[in-house]
Amino acid sequence: MQREALRKLKRIYIFLSIAVAIQLIGGTWDGIIHLTQPLDAFFTPTHMIVYSGVALGIVTELAGFFFLLDNYAYRNEHETWGIKLAFIGAGLWLFGGPFDYWWHQTLTQQSFLIIPLVTPSHMVFELGMIFFLAAPIVGFCCLTKNRLYRKVTPYYDSLLASISLKGGS
Repeated sequence: MQREALRKLKRIYIFLSIAVAIQLIGGTWDGIIHLTQPLDAFFTPTHMIVYSGVALGIVTELAGFFFLLDNYAYRNEHETWGIKLAFIGAGLWLFGGPFDYWWHQTLTQQSFLIIPLVTPSHMVFELGMIFFLAAPIVGFCCLTKNRLYRKVTPYYDSLLASISLKGGS
């Protein structure tokens, strides 16, 4: 991979890391508030912190999308795994946001006696956060070609070869 492309990828992964940190801070604070107060509104300060992390993540993911468009030859390179994981996380967020709003407006947590942090709508968000948390970690591991990368890559390549998604090399 060319040096300039690697620099762009590093910047994308750095911004994904910042987005994840913002979300984790807001999510932790929101979780503490959910445990101490029964219900809150949809647009609280803690939720706004989470949403700002989500917004930064989605904007960064758009940069990753344009990176893959501009560098089409690298779309199957291992260094882009993090961008692909972030795509999944962004998709879960974009689905989870309206689903969570609908859940809170229509069903509420109390009507089903579900622990507020474990509602189906929150689980979609949390799964998206897991993918987004993994994205920069996996991306940096692949960029630096560290020990984890060297252990996982042969399995990934053989899996892709066995299901015929990747040709030859």
